[in-house]
Amino acid sequence: MKIKAIKVHQAVNFDKKVETYFTIIPTTNNAKVTAIEYVPEFMAWKVSNDSDMALIPIGNIIAVYPWMPKDDAHDAHKIAEKAKPIGVKGSEIKRPR
Repeated sequence: MKIKAIKVHQAVNFDKKVETYFTIIPTTNNAKVTAIEYVPEFMAWKVSNDSDMALIPIGNIIAVYPWMPKDDAHDAHKIAEKAKPIGVKGSEIKRPR
């Protein structure tokens, strides 16, 4: 199962920051995470990127958010909405008569 995000009780040092929310979706206020996976030998979640890795024990996890098929369509819709120009041209405004 593909995991989209993990939220923790106590902050974790990751990528030279203190984080409480890890997601593979690029955001401006969270560290970039490339992989989230469960490690049954340690009973912990492994969060990693190119430069750092953290093992988070199960007792520190508040929530695990799975990746749903509808998320792909939702993300594509959000990208399309951002691509649209904001506002209208002055020539498109209909004036009252």
